[in-house]
Amino acid sequence: MRLLGYVLKRLLYSIPVLIGVTLLVFLISHAIPGDPARMMAGEKASNEAVARLRHSLGLDRPLPVQYVTYLGGLLKGDLGISIRNQRPVARDLMDIFPATLELTLVSILLCVLVGLPLGIFSALRRNRLFDHVSRVFSVVGISMPVFWLGLMLLLLFYSRLGWLPGSGRLDIRLDPPARITGMYLVDSLLEGNGRAFVSALSHIILPAFCLSYVYLAIITRITRSSMISVLGLDYITTARANGLSEARVVMKHALKNALIPTVTITGLSIGELLGGAILTETIFDWPGMGKYVVDSVGYLDFPAIMGFTLVVAVVYVIINLLVDLTYAVLDPQIRY
Repeated sequence: MRLLGYVLKRLLYSIPVLIGVTLLVFLISHAIPGDPARMMAGEKASNEAVARLRHSLGLDRPLPVQYVTYLGGLLKGDLGISIRNQRPVARDLMDIFPATLELTLVSILLCVLVGLPLGIFSALRRNRLFDHVSRVFSVVGISMPVFWLGLMLLLLFYSRLGWLPGSGRLDIRLDPPARITGMYLVDSLLEGNGRAFVSALSHIILPAFCLSYVYLAIITRITRSSMISVLGLDYITTARANGLSEARVVMKHALKNALIPTVTITGLSIGELLGGAILTETIFDWPGMGKYVVDSVGYLDFPAIMGFTLVVAVVYVIINLLVDLTYAVLDPQIRY
């Protein structure tokens, strides 16, 4: 019951945070110079036509009234109507969210499967050749701009070598698998469509690596530092003195206590990957939320921009809660 109370309290505390996010994004969006109604109507449209369109979109009302109306819609699950395509923003996000989620999950899986072992082995081989190579790999990843890395990956593996496709989620000659989750890798497996799975996998490799490299490097560094700190504690020395194998000492005793900082940064990375895929999706023409919000900004599509921001904020809140709950699993001394 204490855990349930803690979860409910955290969820209640998140409501003012989300309201603050919507208010901030609303004010910033409307501070951008430009007229969405004029952009929709076209440069040759008359002022009367633009005024009618502005009235139909509700853009002629005072900003406080517009914001209160938006909050009222949120309470009903309505994210508004996209100015750009006149579709419900909630429906647009439901259609494109699986693409971004798939890219994010593959990226974070790559971060964990590569970054965690690299950090562990670097700590075990501290100041040796493997550790030096790992640290160089991490520093390069943290320092490298995402847009430059994406362009270099396209230039090498798509343009020069032709090993991997450069854009999209699936080969244009293949039909998408039946929509179950919206994630092509999962849906093609559930459907038993091997060709679609191979094509989807080949299309996601470059954008997933481009998106994950920075966070992979961070996870490697955090894991290495945490493992070095834990391996120097007295209880690790005692475990080794009792004759336990090095593998058991590292995996059972050291790693579990060293994982808390890694879990923290991994949880934050999921939220950042989900919301920070804008450059990656634009470079690789990935039809996800990042590309959607870039197109929406170009049209001053306020409801779409706010819907995207709200979804990312909700994901952050949920992930932070799950990370905090994971602490209690890793460390029995932590109680909520």
